Amino acid sequence: MLHGLEEMPRKELEYRGGVFTEMDVDAVLDRRPQVALVDELAHTNIPGSRNTKSYPR
Repeated sequence: MLHGLEEMPRKELEYRGGVFTEMDVDAVLDRRPQVALVDELAHTNIPGSRNTKSYPR
């Protein structure tokens, strides 16, 4: 169903000796899309991320 849609690479962040990935919000916003489909469960982001939570407050 997603065939042909652009997929943005995830941002890698180091935290407590591990490497984790988060949605790269800045990269998505830089593309200035009319619509963005986000399939990501609401969670607390890694410290140092752009936002504390992955959902709007």
